[in-house]
Amino acid sequence: MKADIVILAGGNSSRMSSDVPKFLLKIANKPMIRHIIEQYKLLNFNNIHIVTPPKYSSELVLQDVNVVVQQVANGNANALLLTLQYLKHDYTIVQYADMPLITSEEINILFNNKGNDVVFVAGVLPNDLISKPYGRVFLDSNSYFDKLIEYRDLTIEQRNHNLFNTGLYMFKTDILKQYLDTVPYHPGVKERYITDIIEILKNNKQKIKVIISNNYENFCGVNTQEELQNVDNIMRNRLKTRCNSINKNNKYYKVM
Repeated sequence: MKADIVILAGGNSSRMSSDVPKFLLKIANKPMIRHIIEQYKLLNFNNIHIVTPPKYSSELVLQDVNVVVQQVANGNANALLLTLQYLKHDYTIVQYADMPLITSEEINILFNNKGNDVVFVAGVLPNDLISKPYGRVFLDSNSYFDKLIEYRDLTIEQRNHNLFNTGLYMFKTDILKQYLDTVPYHPGVKERYITDIIEILKNNKQKIKVIISNNYENFCGVNTQEELQNVDNIMRNRLKTRCNSINKNNKYYKVM
């Protein structure tokens, strides 16, 4: 398949009480980032770019991808901006590095919605997880994209809305190159965020598509030790199920 893949791995693990960056934390005995890379490689996506801080740019687990160094932690929009010079294809898929449960099936659904200027996946939060601090996605009365609001900016009422931003996007590459550098810096923090480009594209009458996924598990983020343990358990169960399925379907022959 032909698209550029950008995985943003610039976040630190300060909330994890760990000196290891999130993307290198182990999930089922494998660095988180490798689970993600492998799902893209299953679909034969080979132009994979990982944005990391300079300290981790030489990690062996990144030896088969293009590493782009973000010298200053000034927001994920700026991280994405650094990759533009390397993008070769008409479409660019973007995701965060702390979503190790993403599957090739979800990625394939996203990719099959080419033709839009931007497509992103909104997940449905289960009722018992409605307090999760994710940005929320709002649709208009015709079920078209209306707005995307970061969690910190939500009203109390809006925090009960169950449609959340998973952080999985696909952009037309030309659209990224045209509009990404117009994303404003947030006052006080001197950072620029990818979510703001969605509003810019809407205001410029670009074609935005929202795909709704009911599989919350595939988009679980990792921001705490508890979430890390939860994701690790899910991954181990998936691997066990896959292994059992292979063993069940295999036939063994005794060679004489």
